[in-house]
Amino acid sequence: MKKSIIAIAVLTAIISLNAGELIKPVSYQVFPGNWYKALLNDKNLGKGIDPDLDRTANKRKGMLTDGKIFQRAACYNYHGTVEAQRFITVVVDLGKEYAVDKVAISAVENNSGYKPGKYTVEISSDNMVFKPFAEGDKWEKGATDKHYTRVAEVTANPEKCRYVRVKVWAKAAWLNLSEIGVYGK
Repeated sequence: MKKSIIAIAVLTAIISLNAGELIKPVSYQVFPGNWYKALLNDKNLGKGIDPDLDRTANKRKGMLTDGKIFQRAACYNYHGTVEAQRFITVVVDLGKEYAVDKVAISAVENNSGYKPGKYTVEISSDNMVFKPFAEGDKWEKGATDKHYTRVAEVTANPEKCRYVRVKVWAKAAWLNLSEIGVYGK
């Protein structure tokens, strides 16, 4: 009995090494929608916009892929922008091809001005031609109440890809994308 329990535990550990979160550490690019340059350069308000970008080195700090869903990572103000242009696009490079079966997206809804809307997930092997993986507009309350975190988990049949493109639209004036997770093997 003891040997079979140990064998099951070892097998579970081996399987979990082959499947899981693929995104750490990976590189990614963030493409903001239509936001105001003057706001970005403002000494006070500018600090709240895309703190994931180290402006001196022009490199990402990794906040969108560090597993912390409650922090601000890429936040943009879309005041006065039509809804179709209020979005953030993130392209994740997994480094090599994997069979992806789930993508988790987290957004922090600090108040009614921060409302995530619809989202799409696309995949590619060459970062040139993308095909749809999943889309939706349902956001669940996150595991923590901190900053009213909302999480969208999309699952699909496993698809081999190296690049995952996530696009999230804002329903209100601000969008605060805080975490992206890619899962598979």
